[in-house]
Amino acid sequence: MKEELIKLRLSTKMNRKEFADYIGIPYRTLQDWELGNRKMPEYVLRLMSYYICFENMSGRDSDGIEKSPQIICDADGNKILVINDIKFDGRNPDWEQVEELLKEYVGKYYEIEESSDKIFIGTDFPDEYAHSNDTKSLRGSNIKAKANAVSGIPEMIRIATNQDYSDNNKSKHKSDARNGWYRYDTRFALPVYSDDEELLRYNVFSARMLVRHAKDGELYLYDFLNIKKGTCKPLEP
Repeated sequence: MKEELIKLRLSTKMNRKEFADYIGIPYRTLQDWELGNRKMPEYVLRLMSYYICFENMSGRDSDGIEKSPQIICDADGNKILVINDIKFDGRNPDWEQVEELLKEYVGKYYEIEESSDKIFIGTDFPDEYAHSNDTKSLRGSNIKAKANAVSGIPEMIRIATNQDYSDNNKSKHKSDARNGWYRYDTRFALPVYSDDEELLRYNVFSARMLVRHAKDGELYLYDFLNIKKGTCKPLEP
């Protein structure tokens, strides 16, 4: 238990005094736990881990500066991208603006950690993402989620898992997807605020990343499909 506590503290890059003040426990108590002089209750370590996790998820550092999207792990070790930069608040997003934001990614590529696949961003991606039939079918919180996921496209690619392949059966894609289609699972979380702008929780969404295998042999991101709020318990702040 003491080894896990020390590892947790070192992950914050704090010394004992700083960590004790940060968590809100007496310095001597922390010292005794780390030295093994007293046994630390298991639930306390668990609460500390949750506290540190969600402090990081809050989206701001100690100076109040907005953080970029962050990747965390759930209780089962599965990765979730936490997006705090909410650009579209309503459930009727400006998809033309979404498309313009996505154009910033065109010409770049990002690597999937699990498979080491390099996923390129082609010129067709912004339009497909913003105006596909899948996007038009979304409702409620799911449509807001897809609009705000634009802030985390590189990270969503990075944590994608469960690669699945299928042949291309559509004549209109005989060139741009000549070698078929790949699909991957990915997840992201968005904050939910009260009317007083107090952080209440994070809702977790799943998505199916669609990638075309073009005639040039490269993999190109095409869209994120089937975005929906997960059935798992929402992350608490």
